[in-house]
Amino acid sequence: MLRYVICVAGLTVAAPAFAAGATKAPPPAPQQTGSAQCARDLALVDRSFAESLRDLQKTGALDLRCTAIRKQIDTMKKASAVFSRCTADEARTTNISQMEGGIADFQAMMEEARCP
Repeated sequence: MLRYVICVAGLTVAAPAFAAGATKAPPPAPQQTGSAQCARDLALVDRSFAESLRDLQKTGALDLRCTAIRKQIDTMKKASAVFSRCTADEARTTNISQMEGGIADFQAMMEEARCP
């Protein structure tokens, strides 16, 4: 769970910088890094994380909690795809690795909670 909090905090800070095109690595040629679509997608990732985190924090009932966890996993999978397409080199590797770790953490949470 701590890894998730760190991941979300890092993304909350980093995503606006990526959305503004402020990456330090040079943009790769065939990818859309720095494009207007990537800027929109990265900003959407940031908003989606904030929304799913709010949902996780306000849910108490098991069925609502399981739904919020599933939504978080889905958000992280979508974010991974955006990071894969819209970030470069080391940032891409770091972000995708964080998403994969976070997904594994949330899947473990679902198992612990015995979500249907």
